[in-house]
Amino acid sequence: MRYFYIISIRDLLSQKWDIRLRHIFRENNMCADWMAHFGGSIPIGLQLFDDPPLGILSLLFLHICGISYPRLCLM
Repeated sequence: MRYFYIISIRDLLSQKWDIRLRHIFRENNMCADWMAHFGGSIPIGLQLFDDPPLGILSLLFLHICGISYPRLCLM
């Protein structure tokens, strides 16, 4: 299945579009990481929120304050 995604991404990148990819560590975008995990627990399809899901409110506050957590690397 992963191979399918790689081929699909390569196909999209080969189009004549102006595309730039940039890696951002999940520690620097905890809100996006939380939403990615949250997406696995809701029905497939377009989801619209009038308010942020409760689990992300504390992360939004930390993001607004500029607080991030360093990556823990065990050696």
